[in-house]
This record gives sequence, C-alpha cells and structure tokens, in this order.
Amino acid sequence: MKNNTEHAGGDDLWSIVGRFLRPHWRLGVIGLFALFLASIGALALPWYLGTTIDVLYIEEQLDKFGTRLIVLFFIILVVGLSSAWRFYIMSVLGDRVGADLRKAIFANTMRCPIEFFEERQAGDLASRISADTVVIESLVGSKLSILIRNTVLLIGGIALLIYTNVKLLALTLLIIPILLGVLFYLGRRVARMSRAAQDATGRVLAKATESYETLSSIRIFGQEALEMGNFSDRVETAFGYYRGLRRWRAMMNAALTILTFSAIGIVIAKGSLDVIDGTMTGGEMARFVGLSI
Repeated sequence: MKNNTEHAGGDDLWSIVGRFLRPHWRLGVIGLFALFLASIGALALPWYLGTTIDVLYIEEQLDKFGTRLIVLFFIILVVGLSSAWRFYIMSVLGDRVGADLRKAIFANTMRCPIEFFEERQAGDLASRISADTVVIESLVGSKLSILIRNTVLLIGGIALLIYTNVKLLALTLLIIPILLGVLFYLGRRVARMSRAAQDATGRVLAKATESYETLSSIRIFGQEALEMGNFSDRVETAFGYYRGLRRWRAMMNAALTILTFSAIGIVIAKGSLDVIDGTMTGGEMARFVGLSI
C-alpha cells in the first residue's frame, strides 16, 4: 500500500489551505466584505476628523459642527462593528479549516501501512495533529485577514497621504526603510526561535508518550530515575528555547515602540512648523498623523 503522506508532504502550503478553504468560500466572502468595510472606515475616520477640525476655523460652517460629530460617531460605530464581525467570521473560518484538516490527517494516517507507525512514535503523530493544525488555523483565522487588511490600509493610506501632503509623506517614507529593516532582522530571529521551541515541545510530548507506553519495562529494570532525568533535560531544553523566544520578542517590541513613536514625533514636529507657516491647516495635520498611524 502506498504511503499517502509522502505525496501530501510535497504539497505547497497555500494549495493545502486553498483546498480546505474552497468548501467554505461563502464564509470567506462574508469575512472579506467585513474586512474591506472595516478598512474603508478606518481610512475614512482620520480623513473626516481632519475636515471636522477645519470646520472650527470657518465661522460660516460652525453650525454644521454638530452634524459632523454625528457622522463621525457613525463612522466609529461602523469601524467597531465591522471589525468585530470580521474577527468572528475569520476566526470561525480558521477553526472550521483546522477541524477539517485534523479529520483529513487522521483519516490519511489510518490508511497508512503498519510500517509507517513502526517507524514513528504515536505521541509525535498525535502532537502533529494538534500542533501543526494550529498553525493553519492561525494562518486562516488571523494572519491572512491581517495581511489583507494591512495591504488595503497601506494602499489607501498612501493614496490619501499623497493627496494631503507630499512633503510629509516623503519624510515618512525615508523613515520606513529603517523601521522595516530592524523589524525584518528581529522577525527572522523570532521565527527561527519559535520553530525551535515548537520542535522542542514536540520532543517533550514524544518522550512522555514513549515513557508511558513502556512504563512496565522501565519499572522492571528500575530505570525510573533515568527516564525522569531524560524527560527533565528535554523540558529544560524547551524552556531555554522559549526564554530565548521571549527575549527576541521583547527586543522587537522595544524597537518597534521606539522607532514608531520617534517617527511620529518627527512628522508632528515638521507638520507643526508647516501649520505655523500657514502652508498646512490643523485639520490636514491631524488627518496626516491619523492616516500615518
């Protein structure tokens, strides 16, 4: 009997995700609609806020300020509800894909020859059904929607920033490569440590399963202390990887916070000078900062 997992392993990740997403395409369409609605609202919010601030400086339009506040609140309401809707739909879609994937993996392994199980530990196979599918769930339910949302916000935000103030946009674009370079370097370290930590956790579970399955033999030969020592070594190794992972993530968060707020401070300082010179209104300044964030 041919091992079905051999050919599954050669499949591209995105083709696997697409195959399991296809039966639930209607749910995906609803999630994408909510995503685009939330993204458009997020772009409209700082834009409308900026025009509302400018109304305060035009005496003839002060009577429209109350109406603009109502519209502003409506936009906030749309952004909040559509974001919650997007989160729920995409999370359910990720859970549904993960459930289908677990059933497919289990059914596939049940059709494998006995030799397949003799070469692998049962605990390792069980942990793969749990751990590996969580990665797909996270990809579909969270990371994919965040990627699409950020792409929409990036394209729409840059277009609106060009319309608002090209000089401030050029200043912002000079800072972005530095930020991306630091995040790319630290992100690769975080990803590498995350994979190592997950593999170490899998070895801990495999060792525990192996010990439980051979517990009778361990007690007959009096190897309890040796097994506990081996298990403890694997746990400590996994802990060391996770500690390194937390360290790199802490460094990335620190770098992101420092660089982001430094960039915002530079943009606000330059924009404030333009407002004083009269080349930019206060509303345009607020609009630019809101869209940049």
